[in-house]
Parts: sequence; structure tokens; C-alpha cells
Amino acid sequence: MENKEFNYVECEHCSKQIPCSDDLGVQEHCDYCGFSIFISSEEIIELNLNNMKKEIKSTLENFVIYNDRCCGNSTRQIDNAIQLLFKGYIVKVEDHYELGNHRKANINLFNRIYDRLHLEHSNSNLIDKIRFNRDKLTIEFK
Repeated sequence: MENKEFNYVECEHCSKQIPCSDDLGVQEHCDYCGFSIFISSEEIIELNLNNMKKEIKSTLENFVIYNDRCCGNSTRQIDNAIQLLFKGYIVKVEDHYELGNHRKANINLFNRIYDRLHLEHSNSNLIDKIRFNRDKLTIEFK
């Protein structure tokens, strides 16, 4: 079982620290006073940025590759990369094809992650905080 890391938010009612999972947009409950608090995806990302790990994680890390074609490997890798980025890691883009040893496949995956982030987050100022390094194929928050 994966060792789950938590951020903490302050309960608006009793000011105690509530453990907050990395799930984006969650309802948390204070164990001390029972008060419910909704934590938006932007707040979760901000918490993760404040606890930046500056550790490099590959898009292949903790990733199961299915051998069949058209079974969602690339899409799941994109999801994994964005999740790692929002948890505060530096993401090293390595495609599942030839286990990251095929440069053109890695560049293609990098471009798809770039496009997806711009598509989903271009309306916020979040995209301006992300550094995309095409030479090293890394993505991180500035």
C-alpha cells in the first residue's frame, strides 16, 4: 500500500489543523468540532506548491503498462504526469514506448502533456507558474 502524504489546512471553526488529501476539490471534516470544509483544487495545488519537493519523478514511476495497443497507456501517463506536477514534483517525461528510450515518443508525450495543461488551465494564472523544458523533457513549477 502506498504511503499517503497529507497537507494540512486550518479548520475555519476551531482553528485546528485538518489533514487534507491530494484529491482535487474535496470535502474534509474536522475531527475536533465536526465542521465541514470544502477545499478547492486551486487550494490543494497551492498547498502542494508551498511544500514543493523538488524531487524528479518519471512519468513511468508507479505506472502499469498494458501491452495491447489503444488501451490508454499514453492518456494514463499524461494523467500521471499532471498528478505528479500538482503534488510538487519535477516531472521527467518518459513515454512507455521502449520504456522511455525512444526520444521521439518522449517528445510526443511531452507535447501532449503541454497541450493538455494549456487546454485545461489556460484560463487561470496557473499555467504561467509552470516551466516546460523541451531539451530536458521536464515539467515543473517555477
